[in-house]
Amino acid sequence: MKIEELKRKNLIEFLHTQIGEYEYPSGSNRVKYNDWYYERSHAYHRNSKPYAWCGTFVAYSLHWAGIYIDTDLFKALPYVPSAQNLLRARGLNTDTPQPGDVVIFDWNNDGFEEHIGFYLGMDGDKVVTIEGNTSPDNKGNQSNGGMVCKKRRNLRQIEGFYKVI
Repeated sequence: MKIEELKRKNLIEFLHTQIGEYEYPSGSNRVKYNDWYYERSHAYHRNSKPYAWCGTFVAYSLHWAGIYIDTDLFKALPYVPSAQNLLRARGLNTDTPQPGDVVIFDWNNDGFEEHIGFYLGMDGDKVVTIEGNTSPDNKGNQSNGGMVCKKRRNLRQIEGFYKVI
């Protein structure tokens, strides 16, 4: 198995272990991903900053799966438009995503990227992802829903796919 394939496998396995993780209390954005990113603390739910955490979930997952990301990308990930700009400037966008690639969402197709997660594959015409800080159903907030979930998304909601491995 090639190193890239092994990294993707490790990442996908790790992502599945995170499904169901949630912020506490609800609506607080207090979650271990923010603790790790902002405080470098493992005292989960104690020191979290109240920032949305889909991007810190991405950084955390890449780190714990053993995938190196440089300082610029690490700093950009918490703010999705910055992450998208950096990934695009580096030419990392792809029309043929593989499991473990980053997916960025633009819910309203208005040019403002609101959310980031990981691509797992396709299920018919739906994109299968694992995302942090989303809602387990389609009624809740999809960009600040408070939970790590496996989702099925419409392709039209996706701004792009990016190779970080």
